[in-house]
Amino acid sequence: MRKIIKKLKDKSFYDAFDVRMRDLGDKYIRFAHKRMWQVFIGFLLISALSLHLGSKLQLKTDFADLLPDRYISVSLLKNYIDRMGGLNRLLVAVESDDFSSGRKFVDDLVVEINKYPEHTVRYVDYNINSIKNYYEQNFLHYMDEQDLKDLHSRLVKKIAYEKKKNSPFNLKLLGEDYGLNKEEGDFDVTDIKKKYEEKYSVEGDESKISNYIEGYYTNKQGTLIVVGISPYGSSLSFKQAEDFNKMVESTIKKLNPSSYSKGMKVGLAGNMKSRLEEHESIKHDLASTTILIFGLVGLVIFIFFWNVSSLIILLTNISLSVCATMGLTYLFLGSLNSQTAFLVSIIVGNGTNFGVIYLFRYLEEIEKGHKTLESNVISIQNTYLATFLTMFTTLVAFAALGFAENNGFAHFGFIGSVGILIVWIYTMMFMPVLIFILDKMPFLRIRPRTVRTNKYISSFISWVNKRLMNPIAIFTFGFFIVGMIFFAFYLPNSLEYDLSKLRSKSSEISGTKYLNQKIEKVYPEALTPSIILTDSIDESKEVCDVLEKEKADDPKGPARTIGNC
Repeated sequence: MRKIIKKLKDKSFYDAFDVRMRDLGDKYIRFAHKRMWQVFIGFLLISALSLHLGSKLQLKTDFADLLPDRYISVSLLKNYIDRMGGLNRLLVAVESDDFSSGRKFVDDLVVEINKYPEHTVRYVDYNINSIKNYYEQNFLHYMDEQDLKDLHSRLVKKIAYEKKKNSPFNLKLLGEDYGLNKEEGDFDVTDIKKKYEEKYSVEGDESKISNYIEGYYTNKQGTLIVVGISPYGSSLSFKQAEDFNKMVESTIKKLNPSSYSKGMKVGLAGNMKSRLEEHESIKHDLASTTILIFGLVGLVIFIFFWNVSSLIILLTNISLSVCATMGLTYLFLGSLNSQTAFLVSIIVGNGTNFGVIYLFRYLEEIEKGHKTLESNVISIQNTYLATFLTMFTTLVAFAALGFAENNGFAHFGFIGSVGILIVWIYTMMFMPVLIFILDKMPFLRIRPRTVRTNKYISSFISWVNKRLMNPIAIFTFGFFIVGMIFFAFYLPNSLEYDLSKLRSKSSEISGTKYLNQKIEKVYPEALTPSIILTDSIDESKEVCDVLEKEKADDPKGPARTIGNC
């Protein structure tokens, strides 16, 4: 270890290393100049293969995918899905001013859905009459233990009463009911029945099942009817969820809602629809931001270099670098998530710097009268170290995220560090080849600049430095102090824990979130309840006892958090 430290402190070690790297750069440039087409095709094939692999990358937008598999919550969730079949649910919201028309559409929709292939739909929930009738006819099966004991006691007394009353030794000489307790003979379960009718017909303090119009899930006005559809499958893949949504949408289109009532609107909501909505939103944002970043970066490059050749070289270099990055991402990670999907913009923004530095140095050399080959040799010899250090510090910053437990951060760190390294390698090895190839084409050959944008930039900075340095320094220092104060207060509450606030804007205006706000008025309880997984019925009872006590002690009263357990 001491020998290594001593060697690192020795300046001659760095000098020898620099000489070695410069010599290596010189040899590579000369080799690339001789074999430019072979090297170009080689890089092109690597990038093409990477693009093919990258096209297989899946986009996972579920927040559960951001958590590591070793988390207890993740393993419990998987256990629940295996045991209970998941919470996949698609809601159809039918809006119409005429209740009878909406009811007719819902009835026809349910008939069509029930025609779907076997093992497609687990059940369709649209009317509570059948459930209500079931509980009314079978409420005795759902009695508490104490009520069962009470019922048993009443029954024993009734039997004893009937035995005495109908005994052959009861000659009834002193009257029909002499010696009998008439109360014991009255076997009445009306009070118990009423208790369970209230229990199973009232959900919350403001919404009664009996208030639903004709048993359909409606709002109070009857202008909204909701149909819940639960498909088979514990955890549907994105493709399966997409196919199921399209199947229901096709059925709705086939029925033609406007033929039932003018102005009838039918929309889809629920976690299956919101999952697709968020997925499409991220895909759209990913495509638009990628196009935007390439467009803006290209514009800046053109303004700075003022020639099309520089634009072609730098954008081609960064594009193929991104392809290679996505290919490696597929091999090591296999998917992108809601955080890593936008890394392309960061890689392009940071990685272009290496190419700008290299190309700027190349322009300086050809403006001095050097040939293309010598200019590339000098450029790589004098930019490799500065760009390497810049790349390495950025790589370390990204790599530090790789130690995070959150998969979003860890994958972000991996893709960012790998991407920035690949861009640097392409800049040092592929960009010179592009310059050689374009030099063979007279109309694309890089020529000395006629407009020196950097000259104007330098003049402006020099003017600012002379005239406005003190005010800028004072403002910057003051801004820094104020920013640090605000940061100190903001940091403890900087993380957003309400994931609903991370939904797309379109969802709030016209999508599932907008519809869900209407649907919430129909259902008395949350459609996505909290789940507690236990290992036995006894444990479940203990948990429910505690929750019911919490519910009873809740100071919110009717606006309590816990509905039922």
